[in-house]
Amino acid sequence: MKNLDYSAIDEHIVFDDEDSKRKRINFLSIQLREINKLDIDKKAKALYIHKYTFPDDIVSRRCLDFKTLEAACIKYITEEIQITKNQSVTDRDTTPARFIRTTEQA
Repeated sequence: MKNLDYSAIDEHIVFDDEDSKRKRINFLSIQLREINKLDIDKKAKALYIHKYTFPDDIVSRRCLDFKTLEAACIKYITEEIQITKNQSVTDRDTTPARFIRTTEQA
């Protein structure tokens, strides 16, 4: 994984103040650093290769079909882009589920 640019974080999370924003960015940075220590990307690539090199292996049979998931993801993204292109800004989904609060509201 790579380091992230948090310059647009305000578009995704509503902060009460700059201190809560700073704390959230610090927390996310710590999480990312720990995730990077796990070498997840290398392990995922190895599992992907194993799945299709040895399809009858017990591990391969327990895995989801990555290629089917990739195709579904591409289809979803393509449809989502098309929907977004066809909607005006005011028509887009702005339900509370799209926004994350950093503190509970009273």
